[in-house]
Amino acid sequence: MDGVTMKDIRKYEVLKDVLEKRIKGSQAAQLLGYSKVHISRLKKRLQKKGFEGLLRPKKPSSKKTPVSRREEIVRLYKEIYYDFNVMHFKDKLEEIHNIKLSLKCFSIRNDKDNSCPIWTS
Repeated sequence: MDGVTMKDIRKYEVLKDVLEKRIKGSQAAQLLGYSKVHISRLKKRLQKKGFEGLLRPKKPSSKKTPVSRREEIVRLYKEIYYDFNVMHFKDKLEEIHNIKLSLKCFSIRNDKDNSCPIWTS
């Protein structure tokens, strides 16, 4: 349960009170700033999936370079373009191999999420 916020906990507590009939759905809507319809949706989700049902599902990053592509880029860099500077290597990837990466990817400082394949090998 990474990324659980105080807002998530508050939502859970209020919806639990609704389920236990301590408060009405309209009161929960007012407390949480949601519509009555949304409260009923959340209530159903809580009943069906528990606390996890109230959390947003984590989606994998669509910007991350696939492993197979990363391996290909590293191989090209090590075997063919080992003596090229970053700009020249990036240009050759685009021109010859039809691999387009942002220049930002090639900066070690900007690669906090390890999205650039060259620096992670």
